[in-house]
Amino acid sequence: MKNYLLTEEQIIALFNAAAEHYELYVPVNSENGQVFCWEKTARLDKMVPSNIQPTASIKKFFFPNSEPMFGFKKEKQEIELYQAAASVPRLVLGVHSCDLGSIKVLEALFKDTVDDELFREKRQNTVLVGISCSAKDWACFCSQLEINSRFSQDGDLFITPREEKYILSVTSAKGEDYVNKYLENGETVAGFTPANDLGEEETFTLDFPKIKEVMDSGFELPVWEKFARKCINCGICTFLCPTCHCFDVFDEARRERGARFRCYDSCMFPEFTRMAGGYNPRSAKAARLRQRYLHKYKYFVDNFNLIACSGCGRCIRHCPVNVDVRQNLNILQHSGSEGEDD
Repeated sequence: MKNYLLTEEQIIALFNAAAEHYELYVPVNSENGQVFCWEKTARLDKMVPSNIQPTASIKKFFFPNSEPMFGFKKEKQEIELYQAAASVPRLVLGVHSCDLGSIKVLEALFKDTVDDELFREKRQNTVLVGISCSAKDWACFCSQLEINSRFSQDGDLFITPREEKYILSVTSAKGEDYVNKYLENGETVAGFTPANDLGEEETFTLDFPKIKEVMDSGFELPVWEKFARKCINCGICTFLCPTCHCFDVFDEARRERGARFRCYDSCMFPEFTRMAGGYNPRSAKAARLRQRYLHKYKYFVDNFNLIACSGCGRCIRHCPVNVDVRQNLNILQHSGSEGEDD
């Protein structure tokens, strides 16, 4: 892994140099100061702060909340299909380790299991530039999932602030190509050791193998009903989660033309599993909440040996009724055979 020591001016110049060839996205504060979002900018004027986590994850760049899959039109008696518009090259600057860690979960499904052309093309056309977190906020628990908030190699480039300068680490072949093309007069650094926040003291430790063991035989545990009492099934947790990937497919047509879209869906919605005949195997709120937990911490582990959670804390931070997945997981790992706290 090659590392460069750069000034802020050099960092800014590096990413502005590609402005003609890439759409540049950075995290910015909304007008009311309450929400951080990813915003396209023509040029970078200053380095992005390292403590901003946008409300939406980087999932939106590869798996948008709604996107056309293909278009269709009717000419006389013939139906012609045509591809959706090709994705454009993008550079996303200021990505935290938790979001970078979530990419492998999406790739396990959209790349390794099924070659999803829409996902693959967007991922290939996107350069992800991570940045070290200056401080975790109250909802973060990435270190409990062995994700180092100070450094990650899951993107293409990674920026670590060092006093008045920055260490730029090249973490992929795509990142190396970018640096070779756009970096001028970069000073290489030998012997750089990234900071590591794994093992820092936590309020409680989540033992994920133990949690999965409880889930393996805990389909009927009483705690599912207990957890569900607070949840209002709004779906915010699933839409903001960087690893949730449920979607629905629908056609939209006008006269002789139309398109097929896919858009986010949520396992928390009452009609998510309703069948054509009206039967719903998960009509109860507790069953839907249980499915979300089992999917993330059991089924995905069984199928891909990955936990479908990066500890970003969005589901905690933005829940309107203050459901805290960490507390629920802690209750689960201390549950006895009857699902009550030991």
